[in-house]
Amino acid sequence: ESGAAILQTLNEGVRQIHRNQVHVEGAGVALGEQAQILDQMADMSPMRRLATVERATTSDFTKIVGLRGATSGWAAETDPRSITETPKMGEVSPTMGELFVYAEATRWVLEDSQFNLERWLSENIAVEFAVQEGTAFFSGDGSNKPTGFMTKPQSTDADDVRAFGTLQTVAAQNAAGIEADDLVNLMGALRTPYRQRSGDVAWIMNRSTASAIRALKDSTGRYLWNDGLAAGTPPTLLGFQVVESEDMPDIGAGNVSVAFGNWRSGYLIADRTQMRMLRDPYTRPGWVRFYAHHRVGGDVLDSNAIKLLEHPAT
Repeated sequence: ESGAAILQTLNEGVRQIHRNQVHVEGAGVALGEQAQILDQMADMSPMRRLATVERATTSDFTKIVGLRGATSGWAAETDPRSITETPKMGEVSPTMGELFVYAEATRWVLEDSQFNLERWLSENIAVEFAVQEGTAFFSGDGSNKPTGFMTKPQSTDADDVRAFGTLQTVAAQNAAGIEADDLVNLMGALRTPYRQRSGDVAWIMNRSTASAIRALKDSTGRYLWNDGLAAGTPPTLLGFQVVESEDMPDIGAGNVSVAFGNWRSGYLIADRTQMRMLRDPYTRPGWVRFYAHHRVGGDVLDSNAIKLLEHPAT
């Protein structure tokens, strides 16, 4: 950003924070600021609200996923028992990277204006971090960033034959539209145990796709889409909540326009470090530089928990 833009941003504050401060690597940061930023990121990033979020204690953090596979048998009291199959396990190691913001302002601005650090951190860093990590959770390539669920291997095979880590796609009928049966088929591809935890289940689509689906009706003429009756209540589609995200592709040939799944089971976000702030008044005389950074990773957790609606190529 230009110096003028930075000056304007920093001058928007209306008060200076003097109380409840701790010094972190040279920067005065209000207590609770980090938690507030993460809360704001959750409000703006649907995946952070829906997925499993854990604190990673090391950069090689690994999560074990039970793949089931155990078998059993029946026997009378004295019948011999044969060896049964042992359940299998899978490993998920979310790819990680560092989100950062590097801004600067003149020393005079900081000395002469009412600089509101709380507002600057909350509105600028939280928004930027939420946008960037949200995109990575959807389409990140795993190179110094999270691996998005849309970039995982995909197959039309069912859960019992598909490789661990590969997501199932369900074919839409049309390249340029969505039919009610497409959504029913997509919902039916997610096995009942995942759908029973309804609070963790959601449709994800962008605004354009949501507008098209709002017009769909069932065989009796009733709309499939139901808007929430109370303020803040998400709309529902076939009984499950709908979350809008512009990181999802539009309806179109070869595109995946709708994702449906149990996101608590399906995606893992690993926060490696908490948000940190560095203050540098030395490198450029007359200017103060601010460096905020946050290390985060992400990857698909249980690949059976997410289903994708894919449109035909033609």
